[in-house]
Amino acid sequence: MALRLRLPLLVTLTAMPFVIAGILPAIGSHFWLCDLCAHATAQTAIALCLGCIALLLIRRFGFAFFLLPFALLASVRTAQLFCGGEPLQTPALRAGQPLRCAAINLLVDNEDAAAVLCACKSEHFDIITTSELTDRWVLDLAPLRAQFPHFIGKPSGIFGIGLWSRHPLRGAQVIPLGVDWAPAIRAEVDAPQGTFSVLAVHLPRASLFGQAFTDNRDLALQAIPLVLARLPKPRVLLGDCNATRWTAAYASMQKASGLFDTSDGAGWQPTWPTSLPSLLRIPIDQALIEPTLHLRRRWLGPHTGSDHLPICIEFDLPQ
Repeated sequence: MALRLRLPLLVTLTAMPFVIAGILPAIGSHFWLCDLCAHATAQTAIALCLGCIALLLIRRFGFAFFLLPFALLASVRTAQLFCGGEPLQTPALRAGQPLRCAAINLLVDNEDAAAVLCACKSEHFDIITTSELTDRWVLDLAPLRAQFPHFIGKPSGIFGIGLWSRHPLRGAQVIPLGVDWAPAIRAEVDAPQGTFSVLAVHLPRASLFGQAFTDNRDLALQAIPLVLARLPKPRVLLGDCNATRWTAAYASMQKASGLFDTSDGAGWQPTWPTSLPSLLRIPIDQALIEPTLHLRRRWLGPHTGSDHLPICIEFDLPQ
């Protein structure tokens, strides 16, 4: 009898941190702990669903029904990864090959340049954006210039950023994005299929070391719609946002920008950290596109020695 009472109580108490983690993101990014809990929404959904199933199996329905609303809330928030809506597709698309873009976080102290070069050349990419670009990385990636002759970048350590293009660039600039020390790159790409705009970003990271980190990232997120508004359509946003789709400031940015989140319906594609199993990683690298673009697919690139996996998209331009 004691075991029958203790087991459901133990399951429920074990699930309580996940209940709290499911509630805190509603507060937004005003406190860093709430923001970090938002990153783990998918893991929260899995843990609470497993807790409900365990309690139902041992026929402790009262405990199960207590957890059920919280499990459903987290599950609904993650459902868009598997059954998200499609972007608006125009009736006519431009002829020619689809366009491919990739965003790669290099990692400052990663020494596996061969793996990065292999990942860049593994697909016929038109645009590659890089985070954590250093002077050493510029030298190590020099062989890319044969296939990507158009380059703009600012090598400056953790927040160094670069953009390689197979096609000519117009109006390419390194610009501040909310905080000067975490710049972005804006450019118009003249591809044979047509012209489109790219905004490459690497935002400040939220962390356990204080609210200032989260506030700086949110300043950068707030600046993105303003920068995008000055870029010709159609537009593409790529890079390490240090935020998941469940982050309040990220959701506000996406709504204000009017861009489509390519993770909708793409399934579970977590990018960081690569040292953990897939179910424990979080999707903080993002790719957003104009709703009028036709998204063909979104996928993760191979390991490059970094703590992030590359994020890749393929799309067609409207006619």
